[in-house]
Amino acid sequence: MPLQDIAGRYDGAEASKSIWVSVDPRGRVLSVDISSTWRKRLEPDGFADALFAAYSAAMDERLAGLASLRVTPPDIREVRGSAGYVTLRLRGSVVVGMTANVAALRSANPNMVRQDVLDAFEAAQY
Repeated sequence: MPLQDIAGRYDGAEASKSIWVSVDPRGRVLSVDISSTWRKRLEPDGFADALFAAYSAAMDERLAGLASLRVTPPDIREVRGSAGYVTLRLRGSVVVGMTANVAALRSANPNMVRQDVLDAFEAAQY
């Protein structure tokens, strides 16, 4: 369950505690943090799933509310970060999945990956 502080910020982490995502009440990504030692706890091919888990944890209540709506969903579109480490899959304005460039992640600097993730969310107009 996401935690909300008094400023309206929801924080979520994935199981290994290597990636953290914060969103505002409207679902816009406020921050992404990636541990400098994430490769010790996650394999690069699990990065996208872990990122999505952290994002989903931060969005748990909002996503549950959207799932109960009976509307025709828009087509899925993809948005990539500027460095190409991460690709977001969106249905309308809701992130429904993520993929990552596993080969590039094997040697990527965590700060560069973090910036790429933020770039992708910005490109998705969050």
